Amino acid sequence: MSEVKQLTTEELEAVKSIKQEYSNLIIALGEIELSISNLNKDKQYYLEINKQLSEKEAELVKTLNEKYGTGTINIETGVID
Repeated sequence: MSEVKQLTTEELEAVKSIKQEYSNLIIALGEIELSISNLNKDKQYYLEINKQLSEKEAELVKTLNEKYGTGTINIETGVID
């Protein structure tokens, strides 16, 4: 029969500690990936809003240019220069 080899209590605790740290790391990385995914969804949403606003602005500029001609609008008074 061969001799049974066994870690000391301290060595076993060190192995368990490292294994737990890896588990904690995996959980933390998973949470980060989930956050990134949610941020990417938010980013896409706001990029679509930006696109819609740009289109809305372009249409308004076209309408105002047809009605008043080109110029600069004083946003406080509404006067076109």
